[in-house]
Amino acid sequence: TDIISSAKKRGYITQEEIIQYLKATNIYISPSLTRGQITSGTLENAMGVGRAVVSTRFLHAKDIINYKRGRLVDFKKPEEFSSAIIELLSDKDKLKEIEKNAYQYTRQMTWKNVAIEYGKLFNKIINIPKTYLEKLPEKEPMPTITNPMQTVSPAIQISSDI
Repeated sequence: TDIISSAKKRGYITQEEIIQYLKATNIYISPSLTRGQITSGTLENAMGVGRAVVSTRFLHAKDIINYKRGRLVDFKKPEEFSSAIIELLSDKDKLKEIEKNAYQYTRQMTWKNVAIEYGKLFNKIINIPKTYLEKLPEKEPMPTITNPMQTVSPAIQISSDI
């Protein structure tokens, strides 16, 4: 069964499935036409699994994407999308570096690290004992993905015909 019909039958795709699909991509494309869009969970998730992104310059994308983490393109300019995608796919070393940078950038957004930062803030205000606070990880290693679709449920396997 293909992805679209499976999602339509159930009416949704789980967060775990979204993550697996993002891991299966080479580059995440975000063609939003809403200039004032203030958040994008899939954009952050794509960066969080170490994917380079090519996105239109909507508000949130401009906040989290720079030249070291992906490419920003103008609205309604498909040729800019094409150029950015070809550039990244043509230089595997550059793509790997961007993937690593995207992944590292999102470590500050993980729930564990957000909780640690809140703990530090609370400690400044009410002096929480040090035993309750952890040090933020310096850098987490980039996960290796050998076959990202191996954990996707059988009901939504991607056809090799795609």
